[in-house]
Amino acid sequence: MFSALFTEVINLAFVGHLNSESMLAGVGLANMFLNITTVSVMMGLNQALNTLVAQSYGMEDYYMCGVFFNRARILVSIVMMPLAIILYNTETIFGLMGFDYEASHQAQLYIYLMIPAVYILGLCDANRRLLSCMGYQNIPMAIQLISTFLHIFWCWLLTDKMGMGIKGPGLANIITNLVNLVAVHIYTKRFTDTKVSKEAYIMPTRECFDLVGLLEYMKLGLPSIGMVCMEWSSFEIMTIYSAYIGVTATATQIVILNTEIITFMATMGLQYAAQTLISNQLGAQQVNTAMRSRKFIKLVGYMTGLTMGLFIFFFRNFIAEFYTSLDEVQQEADYLFKYLAFFHIIDSSQGINQGLIRGLGKYNLLTYSALIGYFVISLPMEYIFGFALNLGLIGLWIGQTVGITCHLLCTEYLLFCHYDWHQVARDIKESHDKEVERIEMVKQGRKKGEIQLA
Repeated sequence: MFSALFTEVINLAFVGHLNSESMLAGVGLANMFLNITTVSVMMGLNQALNTLVAQSYGMEDYYMCGVFFNRARILVSIVMMPLAIILYNTETIFGLMGFDYEASHQAQLYIYLMIPAVYILGLCDANRRLLSCMGYQNIPMAIQLISTFLHIFWCWLLTDKMGMGIKGPGLANIITNLVNLVAVHIYTKRFTDTKVSKEAYIMPTRECFDLVGLLEYMKLGLPSIGMVCMEWSSFEIMTIYSAYIGVTATATQIVILNTEIITFMATMGLQYAAQTLISNQLGAQQVNTAMRSRKFIKLVGYMTGLTMGLFIFFFRNFIAEFYTSLDEVQQEADYLFKYLAFFHIIDSSQGINQGLIRGLGKYNLLTYSALIGYFVISLPMEYIFGFALNLGLIGLWIGQTVGITCHLLCTEYLLFCHYDWHQVARDIKESHDKEVERIEMVKQGRKKGEIQLA
């Protein structure tokens, strides 16, 4: 999903220089709605894939890697259908929420083109996660970087040269994600190890469509979706709050939020690496190695958060100018970036902890912690600081800090005090053996049916 977040920033930058607050607010609100309703759902589904594939790969079971991969693609396709209906009615939903009419209209124009783009993104993301869990992360990353740079060209061509306005970045997203999907598919099929291309990267079989298997996948998928949706929704609801402060505040919030998203990419990379590494090691029953990896990953995570926080602080003026040429937005953003530098360090720490706990395959308590931190605590605190105490936009971020700090403390407890890592490794082995046994029964049933038909 990195490409989705990077391209959001690029889209925002091109629209921001069209000198229209309505368009800037529109694309920001559209990204907010897409993230809450669709992108976060797909990311949640595919994060479960990281855990399951990495554990199977640790046991050297390539066929099960392919089964989980195809179940992820099937579920992404199923889930996308009702989500598309919701997205087609974005303007109506925004109107009922009392948003600015012109900004809502611009958001709908953008989302029409983003619907196929997001679906393609979900399929491509599943493919990249499969490769990453099996040690093939470099080439997919290079493909993603190249396509992201090409996205700048598509946006320039469609938005600036062809004058398509807010529709330009939406169409550019379709092109970028399609190029990504095709390139990653060709690489997986032609240039990876035979065990990957022949045993794991398979077409969907009957076992992949097995209802019990899909429901088992969703036992991790649903908590993962809930966790990601709550995290993303909490941030995006801040954008909704800012819309009641004013158009300038909304535009500023979009700039600040997208800066936090882009700088959080380093933490997300470590988060996924932590999830994959811990899952691999526990799947291979290397518990002591996994516990040593936990300490190292946390140290690297702290240093990464501090580095990116300092980057935000010292380059705040340049970042504001990159996003928009509107003086009012630049001035307010410069003030808020100083606080964001501090906020990012806390946010990065909890992000690393999430990756480590997901590597254990333990999603439920993490989801409850996210619910309490991001909703039960953050949202009321944002309202109190932002509106009741009349602190405005920075009050929203102070409220979010309170909730994230509580979530960070909960994840620290879960990571170091609650889970028995040796028992977790035994549970992973037992669960894998049961799934393999059940799939063999499905295969035997299919063979008997074929014999009877013959």
